[in-house]
Amino acid sequence: MLALPRFPMGGPYATLKGFREKVAMRPLPVKVLEPDSPVVGKNNPPRMLVQIEAGRADLKRLNCFVQGQGRGRITADPDVEGRYVVKAKAPLDTRRSKYTLTAPGNDGTWYWYSHLWVRLDNAGERTP
Repeated sequence: MLALPRFPMGGPYATLKGFREKVAMRPLPVKVLEPDSPVVGKNNPPRMLVQIEAGRADLKRLNCFVQGQGRGRITADPDVEGRYVVKAKAPLDTRRSKYTLTAPGNDGTWYWYSHLWVRLDNAGERTP
């Protein structure tokens, strides 16, 4: 259940235009190499190693967004094409957070992948 993709469609995100844009997005072909679990451990912010298939997405314009923080860090592996390290700039401070990767397509479409992180040590409140 944690691997099911979700789009925000409530509150300020509940517009017909926004719905059309989100429905038109295509899945970004991401394979998560590390970690094996979505649970945030002692290393916070968590590091994610991904392999992205070359294809229709323009990976030179790959972006990462971290829920509640804005842009995250993406570092390309210079030795392996399509391999990236993704990490938030600050620790994740809520029970559930996401890293969302997006890239524009060569045909005008957008590609999207979202990875859920869960903190078991936090009941959903922001930490000071």
